[in-house]
Amino acid sequence: MAEQFRMELYRRSDRDSVFDLLHATHPNIAPALIRNWDWKYDNNPFNREAARYRRAHHDELLAFLRTTRSAERLESFDRRWGLSKPEDLAAQRDDEPYILLIKKNGGHEVVGIEGSMPQLFVINGEEHWTSVECDLAVHPAYRNRGLSHPLGNRIRTDHSVSFSWYTTNTQRLMSNWRRASARYGGTSQSTEATSQRMVPWVKPIDWPMLASRLTGSRAMSGAAALLGASTRLLGSVVSRPVSVPGVRVVRIDSFDQEIDQLCRHASRDYAVMAVRNQRYLNWRFVSRPDAPYIRIAAVRDSSTLGYLVFRVADAVGVPCGFLVDYLVEGRSPTIFSLLIQYAEECLLRENVKAIVCSVTSSPYRSVLLRHGFYPAAFRTRCYLVAAAYSTDPRLEVFVDLRKWFVTMGDGNLEMSF
Repeated sequence: MAEQFRMELYRRSDRDSVFDLLHATHPNIAPALIRNWDWKYDNNPFNREAARYRRAHHDELLAFLRTTRSAERLESFDRRWGLSKPEDLAAQRDDEPYILLIKKNGGHEVVGIEGSMPQLFVINGEEHWTSVECDLAVHPAYRNRGLSHPLGNRIRTDHSVSFSWYTTNTQRLMSNWRRASARYGGTSQSTEATSQRMVPWVKPIDWPMLASRLTGSRAMSGAAALLGASTRLLGSVVSRPVSVPGVRVVRIDSFDQEIDQLCRHASRDYAVMAVRNQRYLNWRFVSRPDAPYIRIAAVRDSSTLGYLVFRVADAVGVPCGFLVDYLVEGRSPTIFSLLIQYAEECLLRENVKAIVCSVTSSPYRSVLLRHGFYPAAFRTRCYLVAAAYSTDPRLEVFVDLRKWFVTMGDGNLEMSF
């Protein structure tokens, strides 16, 4: 099979062929992927630093794989699909994104792709570039040939630490992938990779409409109206307006150097956290071309104590508010509550039917509960998957997802809509 196909690193000259593949594979979301392509991949400002990090850790990573995996299977994969070599990495321009392509031999047609975005993390107090795996696609005419397996395996031979978001179907496919990896001559994920289900927290605003949209049942809509009335009464008792002397919440157009200081202080509270400095946040939430975000900050005098990013987007056919990203100094529940209160007031003026915080860690769930949010068991589940392939013992904590600070804004989860 490998004789019919070859694997290559993406070049900007491949854009049109990649876009043809996206239209054939994901016709509904291809326009959004293509609109964001330059911002997300070709002109990503972090490509250069991530490329240098890959080169610096390349030999160490391959040595780790050869000592922890079957050397014979790794060599078999190398013969069929090739592994990145120092000269290959040196030949690639630093500003090129790391994207893997599968092409038919003798032509330029792209039949498979897996994207990877760089994101800087603080892990045990030190900065490491991670790979965010995303946008996996195989042309419908070439499915069921095991082409997705080598894409993922090849990415993991070039990145010491990586993470991604999976749906229920993707999680099932990955389980099949692990079982089938030997047959396709690749390296399998083992104890170096872990996953954790993320339960979204939802605050219904229009209970009947939301229930009707989700279930299509009038009876459920009526029952939801009664439930909504009772929970609003309970919420009015539990939740009280929040105020902090000397602290005010303001809208911000962009992030400044005060955010850098907040990020440095907050990163001490977590073993694993994406770097949320002004450079990253302005790229992520100011420069994105097709998603208008609302950015707010809690400030005292000239100090920033926390921020929250949120937006309105259609979900289940109605407008919903999404709490995308946040960070507060000292894990302060009061500051977080102050930000949530301000965001709710803004979103209610936008006539949203529900407010969703898809990903939240334990210190903040009690605050969401007091604000009328409830854990929601949707049929489509979301999983965070992390992997670390390194002899550095300080990176072991990366796969302990209980020690992460993570939000919906990490990786590409929220970029999909």
